Amino acid sequence: MKKSLLFLFATICSVSLFAQPVITQNPQNNVVCIGACEDFTITAVGNSLTYHWQQLDLTGWNTVTSSSASSYTYCADSLLDSVLVRCVVEDNMGLTDTSNIAYLSTDSCLAPVANFEFQIFGDSVCFENTSLRAETVLWNFGNGGQSSDYSPCYDYMDFQIFTAKLYVFNDYGSDEIEKEIDLLGLEELSTRFELYPNPTLGQLFISSESLIESIQVIGIQGNVVANLSPNKAALSLDLSYLNKGVYLVQMTVNGRLSHQKIILQ
Repeated sequence: MKKSLLFLFATICSVSLFAQPVITQNPQNNVVCIGACEDFTITAVGNSLTYHWQQLDLTGWNTVTSSSASSYTYCADSLLDSVLVRCVVEDNMGLTDTSNIAYLSTDSCLAPVANFEFQIFGDSVCFENTSLRAETVLWNFGNGGQSSDYSPCYDYMDFQIFTAKLYVFNDYGSDEIEKEIDLLGLEELSTRFELYPNPTLGQLFISSESLIESIQVIGIQGNVVANLSPNKAALSLDLSYLNKGVYLVQMTVNGRLSHQKIILQ
């Protein structure tokens, strides 16, 4: 009986002594700020373990450090310093286990910088968000209207001067900017020309107190379907070849742009 117990104990010790190392916790993906350092860590069980940390490059997996330390520190100097790493755990018998691959991405860790441009189409304005590092945004159009779309278009339904404001946010801060949207000047300009009939079956008549330098007819997708340089104060356009729908007529008079929507029936 004693011999059997001794044999069983010896067997258990032998299995425990020569068991292959096992990784119980893999390194995790992480983000590091430029100029800072982050640690990859791993947990494994086995005998007299050595941790071979490796990085993937064009030639394959290359060992960058081998020691008894179960963590590896990586420092980022630029946005190009993102890396893929893994760890090969080896015991004193040469048996190994290999971890999952972890990805370390770099981030500027800078707050956003707000900015935008805009185009006026009659009483509608399309905003182009040109902010840097903005993850979420909030627009205040100056008349109570708001939007969280990145680059919205907005119908003001009035000819006034509005102040549009953009707020931008990311994990590292926020910023804001405001710009004046002058629709009042467009109303003054629109009183100096006529565009009729609207809606139209195809024939469109335009007259102005001054020479019309250019005319563009723009579809709802932003595509230019007609482009003229009449240099005259009155003309007619035949739009019967176009599909029915809503179009934007953009005119330049005395160097200033004016826009008006038309409906083609």
